[in-house]
Amino acid sequence: ASGGSIYRVQSDSASNFIIRKEGVGDRLVINSAGNATFTGNITVGDSHFIGNDSFDNLLLQSSSGENLNLSSANDVIFYTGGTAPGALGTQRLRIFNSDGSATFAGDITTNGDIIIDNSSGDPFLKLKTSAQEYVIRVDQSDSEKFQIRDVTNSLTRITLDTSGNVGIGTTSPASKLHIKTSVD
Repeated sequence: ASGGSIYRVQSDSASNFIIRKEGVGDRLVINSAGNATFTGNITVGDSHFIGNDSFDNLLLQSSSGENLNLSSANDVIFYTGGTAPGALGTQRLRIFNSDGSATFAGDITTNGDIIIDNSSGDPFLKLKTSAQEYVIRVDQSDSEKFQIRDVTNSLTRITLDTSGNVGIGTTSPASKLHIKTSVD
């Protein structure tokens, strides 16, 4: 077998079925419980890929470039556009395990409701550009008031209280429409 690879098929004392490549080590181990351990990547059909990316994260990849990456940090990341084995493409969705937050690239479209539920803090929606940041929130520390807050300038611009009073420039509207002027 000059120039060729030598593979050995064997069973060990623990009743494991093993395929080894000479000089490399175990390539496939099936233990007595039926669990399989592969060394390397798996191609399913002609082009679907199960393996590792360059950071040793689990990568599930289709031939059309939709890729799911389960990272070693317990994050779940969805990519599109990477069709070569191990090529991820563009990150479209990331769910962070540490705090449960999600990052999206592109538009979010739904045929149902979007629910932001935070019973231990202020539920909010952040709108941000490189120069300006706003949040739309329910301020639980201030009588459950609905607010539009200018985070960049640390100002609450609009407040709607539970009585239906609307305040512009004030967080304590005293009437149905209360506009704070410089003399208030």
